[in-house]
Amino acid sequence: LQVNYLQIFASVLLDRGELAQAEALNRDIVAQSRVGLITMEAKCDLASILLLRGEAAEARALFDEKALRMLRLQAKSMTSKLRLLFLFALCADRDRAKAEQLLAEAKQKQPDYMMQGEFVMDLDIMESQLSKKD
Repeated sequence: LQVNYLQIFASVLLDRGELAQAEALNRDIVAQSRVGLITMEAKCDLASILLLRGEAAEARALFDEKALRMLRLQAKSMTSKLRLLFLFALCADRDRAKAEQLLAEAKQKQPDYMMQGEFVMDLDIMESQLSKKD
């Protein structure tokens, strides 16, 4: 339960743009968690932070092919996972068209997302990154 609270706090830090603190907390969770889902969540947030800083190789190293498949499935219902796919496309692959497609997909699915607050924060990150790449 304590790890869940730390995970929530780390996500809030990421949403607020406090990347250094969010990174440190997510690294601790990845290192210490024994629960696969919690570890995966922390890896996703950590990869987002790394991609925002331009560290694509380290972000990619966090995921094997099985984890990437899981990530793609979860992106259908969780904007945080779609945000990560967007960041991989824009920051790692330098594929603006794919990133724009993922952003449009997120906007189209907005009513379907249960956590609208998370959607707004993820949308803000995606749009701000897209405008920085102009």
